[in-house]
Amino acid sequence: MSKQPPKKKKTRLKGTDADKPCLVKHSDGTTSGCGKTKNRLLGFKPRWAGCAQHKTERGRRYFQQGCADCAEKVNSNIRQPYCIECDKTRPKKKREKKKAADPTPTPEPVAAAPTPEPTPEPVAAEPLIEPVVEAQPDPSPDSVEVTPEPAPKRKAKRPQSLAEARALFAELDGEA
Repeated sequence: MSKQPPKKKKTRLKGTDADKPCLVKHSDGTTSGCGKTKNRLLGFKPRWAGCAQHKTERGRRYFQQGCADCAEKVNSNIRQPYCIECDKTRPKKKREKKKAADPTPTPEPVAAAPTPEPTPEPVAAEPLIEPVVEAQPDPSPDSVEVTPEPAPKRKAKRPQSLAEARALFAELDGEA
């Protein structure tokens, strides 16, 4: 029996093991990129710069020097679809500056036609009576102060023993 060479696995990676074309197919059937075949590791940037442990606050991965997992990610076959040159020329996402809200013209409400007010019927004039204000006698010196002075605040002291607690309760019962 003769040994057959192992079957090559089917893969979605385009090109050979060492080279890859810079070509991207879009869903509408169009392609972009320079179309040149370049070295898979040197001509293309890694998809992720670092491992899953090294992330910024915004969730972006970064390469940590000396980390074995980061080095493995950078040197893996998972690369960006565009070569480094095409990646530099493609348009980047820009942060949108918060624009001042454009005041949308709102239609002014149409004023309803004023309804005529009913005219009051004439009423016989009555003599106006003004209320009589009587002078109050001066208050006595005792009743001038309306609010009592606040009692001095006691600092609540936590009893350390049972005897202190009993004394505190006895003092409270005496005040009540």
